[in-house]
Amino acid sequence: MFLNLFKCALCDRIDLKRGFSYARSVASTTYRVCPECDLRFEMGGVTHCPEHNKALLVVSSDSEALIGKTISDRFTIESELGEGGFGAVYKAVQTSIDRPMAIKFLQRQHSTNEILVKRFYSEAKSISQLRNHHTIQLFDFGQCQDGQLYMVLELAPGKNLRHLIADDGPLTVGRIANIMQQVCHSLAEAHHQGIIHRDLKPENIMVEDRRDSPDFVKVLDFGIAKILERDATGVVTNTGDINGTPCYMSPEQIQKSELTGASDLYAIGVILYQAVTGNLPFDEDTSIATLMAHVNADVPDIRLVVPNLNEDFATLIMRLLSKDPKDRPASAEALRAKLLTFVDDTMALERVAPDLNTEK
Repeated sequence: MFLNLFKCALCDRIDLKRGFSYARSVASTTYRVCPECDLRFEMGGVTHCPEHNKALLVVSSDSEALIGKTISDRFTIESELGEGGFGAVYKAVQTSIDRPMAIKFLQRQHSTNEILVKRFYSEAKSISQLRNHHTIQLFDFGQCQDGQLYMVLELAPGKNLRHLIADDGPLTVGRIANIMQQVCHSLAEAHHQGIIHRDLKPENIMVEDRRDSPDFVKVLDFGIAKILERDATGVVTNTGDINGTPCYMSPEQIQKSELTGASDLYAIGVILYQAVTGNLPFDEDTSIATLMAHVNADVPDIRLVVPNLNEDFATLIMRLLSKDPKDRPASAEALRAKLLTFVDDTMALERVAPDLNTEK
């Protein structure tokens, strides 16, 4: 059940504590990467992942080679925006109308897996039908001449929620509720179409300070987790897989049970808990221990950390973190309606415990 773990902020902290030299992104174009959790290491030094004891793979990045290239005769790549377990994201421009875009390239090895390629086209087609204004729009998708899979997406300005919490926290209940009700608005359409996000976390929530709409939200990366699903041996399969970020995964996702929209609502509960307290509900020493805690351990009472928290808001968060999906709100729409009742709460939150992991 717990063998196939994916990248988690917990791994970053663990490696730093143990003194290993790793980088979320590395300066050189050649680096080592763990095939299990996608942590990247500078060349030289360790040859096995300190978290999973997996032999590190040598990767030669071709990010510089892509700069200036034109994809599908329409999108010219300008710069790299970031990397993750799926691959890399680049800023591009749609040449015909000079519109900024983002292009997400999946790792090259994914294009050699027939199951994954078929799943990519199926999921991308479904995601492209999402029209909610709080969902990042997918404009195009396909394969380069060398077979590498890509998605052309709306370029989201602003900062992700993790950075917002770190820079502005603690946020008021009203501000938190307003941000997350927009996330629910995005999820509601996706759930209605049978699409579950599966990897909802602060990094996948972009917040823009628009002149007419402060804290305007866009939700990123619908479908990526499902496209990259694997079995316990690391092989891409059709069913029965798990994928996601351990810190935010629901008990049923960890146990490989059938997922419903309630799994995304659990992730919202984790994000709300973190936004209010500055801490994750479960902060264990290893990823596997974190997964097991989500399945078996009681959630620390949020009111012990923030005693002046609105009682109804605290109850809602604890309900979202219920182990049984049936004990959570019935739908994203229902949760959004409840969150909207808190948007006028401007009371400053008073934490009685230090922020331990906002930057993880």
